[in-house]
Amino acid sequence: MLVILWTKENKYYAYSKENHWTDNIQAAGKFNTLEAAQKYAKNGLKDKLHELQYLTLDGKEVSEDPIPTLTKEEAEAAYEELRQAVEIFGKAAEKIPAITKYYATIQSEQDRLQEDLLHKFEFTSPGNIIFVKLGRMLKACRIKRREAKDRLGYMIAIGDAKGKNILAAHNNHNHLIETRNYNPRVMPELFN
Repeated sequence: MLVILWTKENKYYAYSKENHWTDNIQAAGKFNTLEAAQKYAKNGLKDKLHELQYLTLDGKEVSEDPIPTLTKEEAEAAYEELRQAVEIFGKAAEKIPAITKYYATIQSEQDRLQEDLLHKFEFTSPGNIIFVKLGRMLKACRIKRREAKDRLGYMIAIGDAKGKNILAAHNNHNHLIETRNYNPRVMPELFN
């Protein structure tokens, strides 16, 4: 929320018919966006436009132009950097279906291997040395499966995202991976 400050008088614009200006920022008229406040000021306060500031409710000034001004050289360098990045991304994006298929295949193979290992556990006598070997194989299988599943999830998120949402999908997926925590379904004591 934003308010309009008349800097010459150090007063805030208020909607009140009796008094259009107030000393109390909380009693000031509030605007949802800078654009809305500026539009209102241009229509209703045009005689004071050069004496107005736009502030947040905690009194911080809001820049009239949040977009930086670039020199010709900066603009041309930024344009070229963006153009190259889009070209690289475009070429990589063409591979999304093939990469997705690859990791889906790896995950499926590891799912089947995991089932084979679990059945071998089921039908092998306890105390047999093969238990240790099967345990190591199961752990390796689970690690490879998790990696494939994570990458598959990333490819699906990026493939489904559009425009600016690609960066959000990328950041959300990375946050999910970084903060992952397994919640046991049956035996929480195994994870204490």
